[in-house]
Parts: sequence; structure tokens; C-alpha cells
Amino acid sequence: MMNITKKLLLELKSLKVFDIVWLILCTIGITIISVNTNNSILAIIASIMGVIYVILNGCRLSVAFLFGIVNTFIYGIVSYQNRLYGDFMLNIFYSCPCCIIGLITWFRASKDTTVANISSFNLKERIIFTFLVIFSIIVYGTILVAFKDAQPYLDATTTVLSISAYICLILRKKEVWYLFNISNILSIVMWAINYSTSDANLSILFMYVIYTANSLLNTVKWERSNVEYIRN
Repeated sequence: MMNITKKLLLELKSLKVFDIVWLILCTIGITIISVNTNNSILAIIASIMGVIYVILNGCRLSVAFLFGIVNTFIYGIVSYQNRLYGDFMLNIFYSCPCCIIGLITWFRASKDTTVANISSFNLKERIIFTFLVIFSIIVYGTILVAFKDAQPYLDATTTVLSISAYICLILRKKEVWYLFNISNILSIVMWAINYSTSDANLSILFMYVIYTANSLLNTVKWERSNVEYIRN
């Protein structure tokens, strides 16, 4: 336990000044928005934990998954309360367990270093992966229609893309952020529609705005890291 704690502390100490400032600004921003709007305590906690989670993920730190476990579990509950059953099932039965797996695999992969190394899919793997994603969206969207989901195909798209992104994240593939870029933008649309009919959970909407900005930033960071990894 002492070695684990020491490793996680070393990871946090490795954060660069830019990452620390970005983390502080985003956390303060989501907190201010949350406490000044009509949001539930659960939505506020999920948003704060989520912002910390994705920023530390972008820094390739295994400690990020500790915040991810809290975020995905609570966010799943908030999604259920808003009749977004695809997001509910995604977070409770997939994303939360994936965060636990991610914590273990990333910790092992970076036990001798501060950050985890990354790689990318080859062309054949990308084609197969893309086909499976599109096929899954169609199938899952049809299922959600039967469940009377509030936004079945949009919900299905964000859910499938998030599932695919988590697979890439656990495998430490740079493609993860391209998937998250699309998923986050669509999630903004989904929660904006939800917010237009109810003034609740603005913090979740703002959380996804930060997610999108962060995923775009991490796309650049991971592309650079992957190039450096290949060179070495």
C-alpha cells in the first residue's frame, strides 16, 4: 500500500505548471457554474470529479482513474434521473469497471516511470474498429428506441463512442482522444437539448464543454508523445 501511495504522489508531483494551472482553472470554473445554477449535489460532484479525471488522463497519470471511478458511478445515477438510460448503463456497468481496470493496467505499465507510454492502431485495425463502432451504434440505437430513451440514437452514438474510447484508453492508444472529441461534442448537444426542457444539470453540460476543450488539447499532446515514443 505504501508503494502504491508513493507512486501516486510522485505522479501528481510530475505535473507541469501548465497542467496545474489548467486543472485549477477548470475546477474553479465548473464549481462556480455548479453552485450558481439549479444542480443536484450529485451532478456537482460528478462534474468536478470528471474534470479532474480527464485532465489527469491527458497527462498520462494512472491516478486519474481514482477520480474516474467516482465520476462514472455518480454520473450514471444522474443520467438515470434524466432518463438517459444509455448513458446510465454505460457508466455503471462499463465505464466504472473500466476505470478500475485502467487504474490497474496503467499502474503496472508505468510502475518504473512517472507516466504511461502510448501507441497507435495500424490501418487495418482502424478500419475494423470503425466498422464495429458504426454497426454497434445502429444496433444499440434500435434497442434504446424500445426502452423509450429520450434521445435514442444520439444517446447510442455517445455511448458506443465512449465505450470504444475507453477500450483505446485502457490500451493506451492515441486514437482515444479522436473518439472522445466526437463523443464529447455530441454529448454537449444531448445535454443542451436536455437543459432546454429543464433548467437542471447545467454543470453536466459545462462539464462536457471542458471535456471537449481538454480532449482537443490532449489530441495534440498524445500525438506528440507518440512521435517521441516511436523515435525512441
